Amino acid sequence: MSDGYYSQTSSAKTDVNIQKKGIMLVIPTIGEVFQSHRLCKEINKLFHDSPLCAIVDDNEAYRVAKSINGIDKILVYQGDTSFNADSVLNKTNPNIIVFMENCYYPQLLIEAEKRNITTLLISAVMNDAIRCHLRYKECFLMDAYKLFSSVGVKSSMYIKEFVGLGVEENKIFVTGDLKIDPHRLSISEDERGYYDRIMGLTGKSVFIAGSVSQDEGEIILDVCEKLRSVISNLKCIIAPRFLDNIKDLKKYAEKTSLSVATKTDLLDEKADKDKIDVILLDAYGELGKVYGLGDAIFVGGTLKPFADKPLGQNILEPLFHCKPIVVGPNVKKDFDVIKKLQGFWPNIIVKDSSALFNSISSLLLDEGFRGNYFKFIKDSIKFDCDISGLMKALSGLRDKVVATKMTC
Repeated sequence: MSDGYYSQTSSAKTDVNIQKKGIMLVIPTIGEVFQSHRLCKEINKLFHDSPLCAIVDDNEAYRVAKSINGIDKILVYQGDTSFNADSVLNKTNPNIIVFMENCYYPQLLIEAEKRNITTLLISAVMNDAIRCHLRYKECFLMDAYKLFSSVGVKSSMYIKEFVGLGVEENKIFVTGDLKIDPHRLSISEDERGYYDRIMGLTGKSVFIAGSVSQDEGEIILDVCEKLRSVISNLKCIIAPRFLDNIKDLKKYAEKTSLSVATKTDLLDEKADKDKIDVILLDAYGELGKVYGLGDAIFVGGTLKPFADKPLGQNILEPLFHCKPIVVGPNVKKDFDVIKKLQGFWPNIIVKDSSALFNSISSLLLDEGFRGNYFKFIKDSIKFDCDISGLMKALSGLRDKVVATKMTC
């Protein structure tokens, strides 16, 4: 396990209270890191004098987690073994561990239970796809879910699923969905004006492909080229799931007739924004707001899934803006939402690039239908942004954070 140390020197907790026991967040991937923004604010209000640590999967998540105010240390956790779990607990000595969304590290959970550390799983979901997922099935096979001190589910529909995994029903509560953070996702008029100006979006039909895999990125570029032949005012925005893919996507674009630039390129006053067909988002954290600029959205990880993250990406962020979405067949979460949308428009799910072109072009060319899709989303898809259940649970644990030595 890498020490992966990061300390926010602006935090008084690192200077004054570094010897206190505190809280550990388990936020392995960028998805969980973004969900933790809202949580960290609330934790720091409740446990204002207690250190807050986080563990992540890799350097990518580590870099993004550094932007979160209030986290006092971040560790890269390289492999969920008993040895690594014991090591990270010795380094941090927490008395509360909060796992975000899924049980990524069952060995850490087991070692924590041996030490009588309070453990929470929050914003949790469960279905057959998750149980069979290579990343999560070990916790299921080890019968480890029942070791959590309590489990906070996204909605009451998941309570039965966790009872079936051995969690006592009186230990389950509803947290709401931490992915839906209105502060992080909402786009103000000033922000909208900024993006319009930087990207040259005024008067354009905007197609956004978010969180795409490298293979999907190449498909999207081909679709963008085809769309441009029928939509003269088209502007495409592509957000790669991994920023390391941008170089390869630029290289692939050279095989097309498309002009491509990163958003950073467009910050140059000399950049001719009107001549750019495709904009590559080259910073993490903007996509949630940028979705609000689109006329039609493709959600990545659903057509050509990531090898180690095959559940699809977050369909809820564009829907927060009531934007019409298109996805591939590999959506393994939010089945209730997809079912509603598919009932309104069967072409939401596409199986290949040809179907993707047909669905996106029909949305961009039919403003009336797009308006009806918008209205259907607004009227039918409800978001549980209320995390009062989670805050009540955390408030009940406040007394467990006591002033004892902590090496974090």
